[in-house]
Amino acid sequence: LVAALVESDSVKWIAVLFGASIGGIGAGVLWTAQGAYYSENARLYAQAKGVTKEEATGYFGSIFACFYLGFEVLLKIIGSLVGLYATGELRAAS
Repeated sequence: LVAALVESDSVKWIAVLFGASIGGIGAGVLWTAQGAYYSENARLYAQAKGVTKEEATGYFGSIFACFYLGFEVLLKIIGSLVGLYATGELRAAS
């Protein structure tokens, strides 16, 4: 929004630094909280299912990895196709 409304490059740069700082602080708090949440859920899941906490942690980790890496691959493929289509290389090849 700042980039669209302000002409000054220095103001745009300050807005970028401010936004990045807020995002970085928020991400640090979020990742720390997620670790505690993940650990507690693994403990409760292990207790409910009668498995070890390590097994529960591994199970949760495998689910997370499948979704995270699956979406990463899917979005990289989409990004590549959009890039090829935008440059006209995809249409020229067919």
